[in-house]
Amino acid sequence: MAKRTITIADIVANPTLLQDPHVLNSVTIFVDQGMCDQSFYYFVMKAWKPAFGHDFVDGIHIRALCHHLQALWEGQFTTLVANLPPGLGKSSISCVLYPAWIWMKDPSAGLWFSSFGQDTLDRDSLAMRRLMDSPWWQERFGHLFHL
Repeated sequence: MAKRTITIADIVANPTLLQDPHVLNSVTIFVDQGMCDQSFYYFVMKAWKPAFGHDFVDGIHIRALCHHLQALWEGQFTTLVANLPPGLGKSSISCVLYPAWIWMKDPSAGLWFSSFGQDTLDRDSLAMRRLMDSPWWQERFGHLFHL
């Protein structure tokens, strides 16, 4: 017997469908795909743990940086300088999660990175690989872009 596709209309008409873990997982992935595409901040909140291996800790500086990076992508301005003290997630967001978000949206985008030290480049490259190899990424965006 062929497996039937469940639509959003089916779930609205019969919310008990969400009690099935497979249906709930499919809905979660669908919502994540849409929200991640629309909001870099949402993407950061969801992708943090797969990329860095620990829970996301929010802060107003994180929201501001995400907002400004998304505005940069959307063409609201062409240059962004982020002055934050060390240890507040500046590199994690701008050099790991931002390029992943851009490649999710446009796999043909070309990005260049530089750093004062090879250790930082290696750390960020490994975090990017960890994110893109993660089940979270593969379930949502593996069909769009992979390393």
